[in-house]
Amino acid sequence: MKTISWPSPPSNVKRLSRAPRNSQSELAALKQERSRHHPESAEYAEIDRAICRIQWSTDFSNSTTASEFVDSLIDERFVPNYDVNRKLTGDWRRVSVSEMFKESLTRVESPVIVVHGSNDPRPTWAVQSLVDSLPDCQVSEIDKAGHFPWLENPNLVKTVFRPFLSN
Repeated sequence: MKTISWPSPPSNVKRLSRAPRNSQSELAALKQERSRHHPESAEYAEIDRAICRIQWSTDFSNSTTASEFVDSLIDERFVPNYDVNRKLTGDWRRVSVSEMFKESLTRVESPVIVVHGSNDPRPTWAVQSLVDSLPDCQVSEIDKAGHFPWLENPNLVKTVFRPFLSN
């Protein structure tokens, strides 16, 4: 287990996609095609799964095995709700920068462990700001893992959680 130090975010931070340029144009074409179909149609669902495969594959450390992991996450019974995702993201952006939220983190009395993949495309400063705000917090970086370390390196995640949970 190691403690990681990350810089604070620049004031003009934007999340950049790790998807290759050709995937970006493919995504744009798929989104346009999806807009021509009714959201409850089979065609819409098929195109949406193709979009998810491209977008979600960047969350994994190893591009060779990413498609296998993405396929394990795609379930025809549960489709992404983009409207809810947008609203939750907007709420999180507002709450996470509020002084009241930051101050409330300093009052968390339970020990906390933050598990972070070494190749997670999300901004590392966000993880560090959370870790810095919690009074009793450990951080563990899982090597060769992206945003889903429990899928990419489950055995290492178990070895990190077991001692933490036994205390």
